[in-house]
Amino acid sequence: MVLLVAGRVVRTATSLWQERETMVRVVWDVSEWLGEEAQLLLVDDDDGPRGHLLCDHIVLYDTPAPPPAEDPGG
Repeated sequence: MVLLVAGRVVRTATSLWQERETMVRVVWDVSEWLGEEAQLLLVDDDDGPRGHLLCDHIVLYDTPAPPPAEDPGG
């Protein structure tokens, strides 16, 4: 996942595990670009037969993000 502001890459997030599909919470403070237009890009750069994207629950806050809830599944 890539965040572009004014055509520049300003934040990136990549998979922490190459062979697992475990989702992790990513939080970016983007307050320094307040008022600017941005793009969030999901990029699949895998050249093999299994390339695909996983992304869930994109949330925009106008205050600091709350802490993550406890995971009941452990």
